[in-house]
Amino acid sequence: MGINEPAEFPTGNVRPAAQQPGAILTVSGLTKKFKGLVAVDNFCMELHPGEIVGLIGPNGAGKTTVFNLLTGVLPPTEGRIMLRDQNLTRLSPDRITRLGIARTFQNIRLFPNLTVLQNLLIAVQIHKNSGFLSTVFSFPGFIREEKELAVRALVYLEALGIAHYRDQEAKNLPYGAQRKLEVARALAAGPAVLLLDEPAAGMNPQETLELMHTIRRIKDEFNLAIILIEHDMNVVMNLCHRLLVLSYGKTIAEGTPAEIKNNPTVINAYLGRSAVNA
Repeated sequence: MGINEPAEFPTGNVRPAAQQPGAILTVSGLTKKFKGLVAVDNFCMELHPGEIVGLIGPNGAGKTTVFNLLTGVLPPTEGRIMLRDQNLTRLSPDRITRLGIARTFQNIRLFPNLTVLQNLLIAVQIHKNSGFLSTVFSFPGFIREEKELAVRALVYLEALGIAHYRDQEAKNLPYGAQRKLEVARALAAGPAVLLLDEPAAGMNPQETLELMHTIRRIKDEFNLAIILIEHDMNVVMNLCHRLLVLSYGKTIAEGTPAEIKNNPTVINAYLGRSAVNA
């Protein structure tokens, strides 16, 4: 895979993350075993406010398994996950989302027959406070809250630049807009940490460049820390502040994009010399 850096995001010149004290997410000794297979082996990381950290490696390296562990989809065999001072290690996915970690998926998981706005309205229900009786009888508080949630949904659509699609069914959107809707829906949970699983997959170069700008902007606008899985080296090398490289479940390197690009172990295990010399 070639690394052909667009001029807008020169490799090795990624803007530093805003320096704030303390890690927002601390992962210690995270391990997942499936019988005899160790899918993730002693994974550790710290994520600081304002950072974009890339998680890269060959197919089957354990990257998506890490995401599934961080979001409660899978329980870890060992290890601990701390969001600020809250232990998330064995909480359910909905609890973890409410506490501040949201994600997108490699394969788009929209409600295809619902409109763009309806997809967001479902996502923002996580913020709903109205009880059962208020909902059933449409009390004034329920009606007011529904209006507030609709306004909030539009804020996320506008942030991703897809508000003009609000009344279209999700299945009719261009592919790049569907990807952005997936990100908007994750944002609607109000996370402190956003996990993006191959957000540029299937995008053309122009869509990818727009996505990179969008990720930078929403990070700042919504005060996010982001972990990114991505095979497009243009994206990870030009967008991320730090990279962690997985191979067979183990972390084989960690550093800045420039350090990772020139790391012999990473070159041999993943990037290949043709990528470095491209």
